[in-house]
Amino acid sequence: FLGFRNKADLNSFELHFPNTTIDKFLCSSGVPDEYVKEITEERNDKRFNSKTWNYIYVGMLIDRKYPDIVLEALINVYKDRHFYYSVIGEGALSKKIERTAIKNKVSKNVRLLGRIPRNEVVSCMVNAQCFIMISKNEAFGLVYLEAMLAGCIVIASRNEGIDGIIIDGYNGFICEAGNKSELEKVILKIQSLPIDDLEDISKNAVDTAMKYTDYKVAKLYLENVGV
Repeated sequence: FLGFRNKADLNSFELHFPNTTIDKFLCSSGVPDEYVKEITEERNDKRFNSKTWNYIYVGMLIDRKYPDIVLEALINVYKDRHFYYSVIGEGALSKKIERTAIKNKVSKNVRLLGRIPRNEVVSCMVNAQCFIMISKNEAFGLVYLEAMLAGCIVIASRNEGIDGIIIDGYNGFICEAGNKSELEKVILKIQSLPIDDLEDISKNAVDTAMKYTDYKVAKLYLENVGV
């Protein structure tokens, strides 16, 4: 048997080795069961009708994850309107994000939280409307599932690890990695959707994430290899 971390890698392998007869399957990551319990207990109904949306990023602040591009896109989309951008994580781009916020006079909108305890990350996700990470070279990205479990509208990268689990317009949205112009269009599209549609996408995200718990993924592994 040959397992692949994501659909994009499986498709790439089949393209380069079309005549391989070995059995292939997807071996996605699973959200720890205790985390599922924790976030389910804290999760509340998202207020998508809120005048001020809270966008969130969780991960290393490095070039290939583009947290700085997210801020630039939000600034361009919102112009003179108010928004919040919570950035959780550490890395070299922290100073750049801070400088961009100062330059564009949105320092009060941007919260650089650094590395914080897991329970605080849960609270931040639960209180955010939208999670954005348009990174490249992402093997899977468990944090996407965690954000979906929290009911966030998730914007993820096309042809990367989570693509195929997130279905554009159904349980989240897909954008080319690092593409600021496309990200702006996706954010504008989300803003144009009726509240009922946003609530449906949020519910679909939760339902999808619930299929990827540690236990369910491990069970699927065993089924795929005939145990």
